[in-house]
Amino acid sequence: MSVKELRSLISTAEKQQTKILTRPKAAAMRAKINKYVKDHGYTIEELYGVPDAAAPSKSKKTNVRKSPSARKLGKVAPKYRNPAN
Repeated sequence: MSVKELRSLISTAEKQQTKILTRPKAAAMRAKINKYVKDHGYTIEELYGVPDAAAPSKSKKTNVRKSPSARKLGKVAPKYRNPAN
């Protein structure tokens, strides 16, 4: 990387750092949201629902491919065969 690119990278990183440091903390924002919701006569559970602990969590299924040698395939005639050979 050139010096110009490094300086640009450093300046963008510093801008992001100051942005992150100046924004309110998550706990403070959560408290403000809870207070706002409570002041208007609602609860978080009413608005968003209660997370059901008994419900199974959605998990991603991984597609596992079998190796070609594991599959049993029948013999197939060659597509392009010269009958004179």
